[in-house]
Amino acid sequence: MAKVVSVSASGELEEVEVTSTGANVKSVEIDFGSTATRRKTFTITDAEVTTASLILIGHSAKAATGRSQDENEMDTLLLRAAPGTGEFTLYADAFPNFVSGKFRVNYLLG
Repeated sequence: MAKVVSVSASGELEEVEVTSTGANVKSVEIDFGSTATRRKTFTITDAEVTTASLILIGHSAKAATGRSQDENEMDTLLLRAAPGTGEFTLYADAFPNFVSGKFRVNYLLG
């Protein structure tokens, strides 16, 4: 059990106990292929995903297979996820340039 400082309804500081949500950040590699493109759609399989899942997803700073970490600083990915049953659809757009090759993304299910 952890404790944090919170502000009460009356504006007073108080110590509050919190419990872990059991959050589990997952990571997956996506591959845009060898031809530079600006947009690609991927299907990510994960048995924990349901149609009611909320998915927070972002471009990881960790290098994907065959890439250098500093390439993440030059390539920005805009990511959206639509949940299904046992999978989700990942819509990835490169901004502002075209991209190719592999990237790592992290996601959290809620």
